[in-house]
Parts: sequence; structure tokens; C-alpha cells
Amino acid sequence: MGKLVERLVFWVAVISMSIFAFEDHLPESLPSVAVLRLIGNLDSSALPKLEKRIQELLEQGQIHFIFNCSRLEFISSSGLGLLLDTLGKVERKEGSLCLTEISQPEVYDAMNLLGLTEVFSIYDFESHVLEQLKER
Repeated sequence: MGKLVERLVFWVAVISMSIFAFEDHLPESLPSVAVLRLIGNLDSSALPKLEKRIQELLEQGQIHFIFNCSRLEFISSSGLGLLLDTLGKVERKEGSLCLTEISQPEVYDAMNLLGLTEVFSIYDFESHVLEQLKER
């Protein structure tokens, strides 16, 4: 019985671990733009690191944020809250926030259920947003 309990505890621990990462890219030709490619599960355990990086980018002068969601598997309400908070910050600086390449239906459905697909600018491709920003 002890081995079975150990295995169950192990599997619960593995399932509950949140895996999240992000890559950021600052296009040289667009100094006020930051592209953040979200990877994995954006939940409350992932927020501090991402929130810190967003704040650093804002302090460096980036006011246009592109969140590429092509590798985002899950987003929690706290993750959506961070995106909304970031949207407010960039809009106060006359910037913008766009979401691109939402590939997981669950991620889109969560946003749509909360009415956030009407709040965020959502694009099929990151390159389309970059082209629009170049034309400004």
C-alpha cells in the first residue's frame, strides 16, 4: 500500500506542476515594440517572472506589446488579468497590446467566454502586427 500511495503522490505532483516560459524579441527597426512568445501554461505560478519582464520592457520604452500565443497551452484567470493590466498600462502610454496566433481552442474559448476577444486586438499572424506597426 505504501508504494501505491507514493506513486499517486508523485503523479499528482507531476500533474500539478506548471510549466511556463517565454521568449522576448525586440525588433531593431521598431524600438518601441516588444514581442513576447508565450510557451506552456500561464497561471499564477508563472506570473511573477513575466510581470517583472513586462515592467522592465515598459521602463525601457517599449509601449507596443505583441503576445504570440502559438505555443500557449493554457491561460488562467490570473494570466488573463495580467494581460488586461498590461493593456491598461500601455494604453495610458498611447501604446497597444495585440495577441497573435492563438492555437489552442481552450485559450481562445476562455477569452471569448469572458468577453475579452472584444477587448484585445487578436491577429492570425505576428508578422501582420509588425507590418502595421512599421506603417505608423
